[in-house]
Amino acid sequence: MKNRFAWRRCLCMAIPLLAALVSFSQNSVRVSGQVKDEAGKPLEGVTVSIKGSTTAVATKADGNFEITAPSETSTLIFSSVGFTEQQVPLNRRTRIDLSLESASSVMQDVVVVGYGTQKKSDLTGSVSRITADQIQERPAQNVLQAIQGKAPGVQVSTNFKPGELPVVRIRGSRSISGGNDPLYVVDGIPLVNALGVNSFTMSDLNPNDIVSIEILKDASATAIYGSRGANGVVLITTKKGQKGKVGVSLTSTLSLDSYKSLTDWMDGSQYLDRWRQSLMNGRLYQTTTNTNLNNPATIWYPDPFLDRDKMALASDATVLKNIWGAYEWNVYGVSPKTRATTAEEQAMGWPAQVPIYDASKIKSYDWLDAAVRQ
Repeated sequence: MKNRFAWRRCLCMAIPLLAALVSFSQNSVRVSGQVKDEAGKPLEGVTVSIKGSTTAVATKADGNFEITAPSETSTLIFSSVGFTEQQVPLNRRTRIDLSLESASSVMQDVVVVGYGTQKKSDLTGSVSRITADQIQERPAQNVLQAIQGKAPGVQVSTNFKPGELPVVRIRGSRSISGGNDPLYVVDGIPLVNALGVNSFTMSDLNPNDIVSIEILKDASATAIYGSRGANGVVLITTKKGQKGKVGVSLTSTLSLDSYKSLTDWMDGSQYLDRWRQSLMNGRLYQTTTNTNLNNPATIWYPDPFLDRDKMALASDATVLKNIWGAYEWNVYGVSPKTRATTAEEQAMGWPAQVPIYDASKIKSYDWLDAAVRQ
C-alpha cells in the first residue's frame, strides 16, 4: 500500500516538469552564424550570450557559433575585448552573421600626462609622477631631495658638501665624457639657455611651491625635447593662483646639520712649527753647517729673520706680521727681545741669548668650522 502511494506522488510531481520541457522544446530555436571583424577576418573567442539568461558560447577559430535560444524573439549579445558590444534581436531568424567594430573610442580617449594631453593610443612612454602630498611628506631643502626614493628608475645620490645639490641619474649613466644630468622643464620651459647650459639650479625652486613632478624615463622623451632629453626629462609643475579663490597656507620646517670630523686638524701655530721643523730636518733653516747625512739634523731656535728669509714671507706682509707677533721686540722688525738659553740648549749649539718666542700668539682661523657651521 505504501509503495503504491509513493509511485503516485512521484508521477504527480513529474507531470508539470515534463509539460515545461515539452513547451521549451516547442519554442526554442537553434541559432548559428559567423562573427568577423571590420576587415572581414573571422574572430575567435567572441562571447555569444542570450540576453536575460546565463547561456553563452564562444566562437570557434573560423568565427562560427551555435547556440540555443529559448524563443524566436530572444536577443543575442556579442562581446569581445577591444570591440564594441552588439545586441542583435533574432526576429524569427535562425542564422546571424555580423561584424564587430573595434572599440576605437577607448584608444581615442584623451589622457593627461606630464607634458600635456595625449591620445591614449600614443601613450607608450614610461612616466613616474610625484604629487605635492608626496613631496611634503618630509622636509627637504631642495626639489631633488624631495624626489629621492619616490620614483622607480631614478637614482638620487646623497649630497656630501654643504649646499651641494644631489646628483640625479635616470636609468643610470649613459655617457663617459658627456653630461648625464636630465633635462629640467618647469611649467613647460626648459631650464637651458641657447648654449645648452642650465640657466639656474634646482635650489632656486621651493619644494612647497610644486604641484607635481613627472619624470620621463624612456627614449620617447627625445621625440619631444630632442637630444636634450636623452638622459631623461624631469617635468615640474608649480602652483598658480586661481581666479575668485583665496588661499593662505603656512609651512615651517627647521633643519640642523652637523659635521663630525675624525681628523685632528692643526691650527696656525702648529702648522708653522712643523714647517720650521721640516726646514731644520732638511738643513735649510739654521745658520750652522751640518751636511753629514749620517748625523741627525741640528735643532735650531725660532728666529724671526730666518722665518722671513727661509719661508719666503717678505712678499706677504700680513702673514709676516702674524708670525712676528709671536716674538717680543725691542724695536719691531729690527731688534727682538732675547732670553738666556739653558745648558741643554747651549749643548745643541745655541748662543747664550735667543729671541723670545710664544707660538700661541700666532693668530689662526678655523676654515673648516666656517664651512660646516650650522
